[in-house]
This record gives sequence, C-alpha cells and structure tokens, in this order.
Amino acid sequence: MTEGLEYKRLFIAIDLPGSLKKELVKQQNQLPGFKWASINQLHLTLRFLGNVSISNIKLLCDSLENINDKPFKMHVFGTGFFPNAKRPSVFWLGLDSTAQLSNLKNKIDKVLLQILNFEPEKRDFVPHITLLRFRRPPRKSVIQQIIEHFAKFPAQEVAVSRFYLYSSELSQHGATHKIEQEFVL
Repeated sequence: MTEGLEYKRLFIAIDLPGSLKKELVKQQNQLPGFKWASINQLHLTLRFLGNVSISNIKLLCDSLENINDKPFKMHVFGTGFFPNAKRPSVFWLGLDSTAQLSNLKNKIDKVLLQILNFEPEKRDFVPHITLLRFRRPPRKSVIQQIIEHFAKFPAQEVAVSRFYLYSSELSQHGATHKIEQEFVL
C-alpha cells in the first residue's frame, strides 16, 4: 500500500505447499488462453476482511496470535464454479472441509467479531483455491474442457500448521499479496 494510507486491504488465509502450487501451475499451463491465478495468488482464504484501519492491525494480530489449535491435514477434493457452472465467474479446486478447518475458521471469526465487530459470514464456507476468474461466462464447451482437465488432477494432501494475515494491493495487472503476519498453530 502507498505510504500514508489509513487502511490496508486484508484477508486471512492458509498458504499452500510449494509442490501443490507448482502442480497447479503445470495444469494451468496445459490449458492456455485463460487468465489463470498466478502461483503467488494460490491460497485457501479463510476470511476476506476488506479495508481495515491500520490502527486496528496490531490488536488484530495480537488476538489472532492467541488462537490455539493443532496442525491438521486436508485433501484436494473436487472442483467447482461460483456462483454455478451455468454462469461461472470463478473456477476453483476444492479442499475437504475437516472439523479442524471448521474449528480454526470459527476461532478466527470469533476474534474478528470481538476485535473488528465483523459478523460471521452468512453464506456457507466452501474451502477452495481460486484458479481462474472469468470476465464473461464462457461457452459450455470451455467449461466442460476445464472440468475434464482438472478431473485428472492428482490427489494432494495439504498439511496445515499455520495461517497468515495477508494484505492485497489491486492494480491493472491483478492483485499482489503480501504476508503481514504468520500465525503458528
């Protein structure tokens, strides 16, 4: 962010293993012609915060630091589209929703309510990695091609031992993410 601004655009996420990111990029490169998410944008968002006052960030980090949890594992689990495959704006790779992941998300939501007065999201949490954003809904044949290609994606395990507070700066070239703070489970 530019010096002197009073806010940072933030989100809380789990980073992915380098091997998984590299495999995703390899798969993306096999389907050229799309504006895929870059390797630095591949993560599992736990909560998008939007603009947060810089004066609240230290208190937020101190509170997130107090989340006690144990490391856990998740697995890559299917693909999907938001809002749906008929008029997609996002294509994603899913991760199984484990009890440990739900527990971590609930603890984060509790901190956000206490510190920033952010109410928990009303929509269901769907653990996913955004791979592609569509400017316009693609043809059905393109959707089918993407589904078939990623149906062959090799099974991957994701070990989770930490989560991060990221800042996100928007530009004409897309979002640039920067780790602001790491939180070890």
